[in-house]
Amino acid sequence: MVNLFGHTVEELRALLAGAGLDCSQAPLLAYWIYRRGETSFSRMFSLPKAVKEYLTVRYFVEAHKPLLVQEASDGTRKYLFGTSAGTVEAVYIPDGRRNTLCVSSQAGCRWRCRYCRTGQDGFRGNLQAGEILSQLHSLPEREKIDHVVFMGMGEPLENTEEVLRAVRILTDPRTYALASRHITLSTIGLLPGLRKILEETKINVTFSLHSPFSGERARLMPVEKKYPFREVLALLSSSPPGKRRRYTVAYTLFEGINDSRAHLQALIALLRDLPLRVNLLHYHVVPGLPFRPASPARTEYFRRGLLGAGISCTVRRSRGEEIAAACGLLSGNGSPDSPRLSPVML
Repeated sequence: MVNLFGHTVEELRALLAGAGLDCSQAPLLAYWIYRRGETSFSRMFSLPKAVKEYLTVRYFVEAHKPLLVQEASDGTRKYLFGTSAGTVEAVYIPDGRRNTLCVSSQAGCRWRCRYCRTGQDGFRGNLQAGEILSQLHSLPEREKIDHVVFMGMGEPLENTEEVLRAVRILTDPRTYALASRHITLSTIGLLPGLRKILEETKINVTFSLHSPFSGERARLMPVEKKYPFREVLALLSSSPPGKRRRYTVAYTLFEGINDSRAHLQALIALLRDLPLRVNLLHYHVVPGLPFRPASPARTEYFRRGLLGAGISCTVRRSRGEEIAAACGLLSGNGSPDSPRLSPVML
């Protein structure tokens, strides 16, 4: 039997049409699956009897449930999920009127950025669209979530097709009806996938730069050797974001590595005339790695310098570091023996 959770409305339409059934029922079927969270076809009472009988013997609906939850003192919650590729983590971040969910698109990561915990254990597999959506669908906070960011485990643009399917379902008014401007995808700059995302969606894009010098970035991020940052920035610049889309450059400040005056000047020269904003990130220390965060004073120096050059700049507030839920710390290695982890009560 085939799980329908993770199918787009168009895929459900094709499925019904292929069986000789009324394909106009596809939006209603999607509504029951995603909006109502119904798993039994027999209880989808507004569907025609013939559709329900056909689906019951061939298909099922099941979203993955979180296994464990860990909560930080700032209200951030990290959830552990089991998937076909291995365990992954999603992070719920309440912040005033905004409630953000950070989802994973892969188990592990093959790109091995030198400062990141996620890639230290290598790549275990891509997540299917249903496994990505389960990270939202199955949470107790589901109805509160109004922003989704693909900033969890993995590189989303190495799993472009499944990420696109998830985005289509998230933004479909017949399912979750999330506005494109409330979805952000973070990437290290895989150009083929980025082109597809820019062409087929209106979601926000965050590009992880971390150095304005190619050789230094290559030492931090091996992806630079295959997809140079100047080519990524050129692509973003040639695809204007428009009023409801935002392009952001993420710049994590490492003490003594990329936080000098020369780096700031090079960053300004690189970005001054581009339709991008900068988000300065605090580095979260990964045990065993040699990197340390730049001081708050240095972060402020960069912020003021960028703003003074006319470049929009913000400093990302760190959330969930005490439970390893902050950027770069996700590993999918949650253990039920940890005193900070508990079963999820749904």
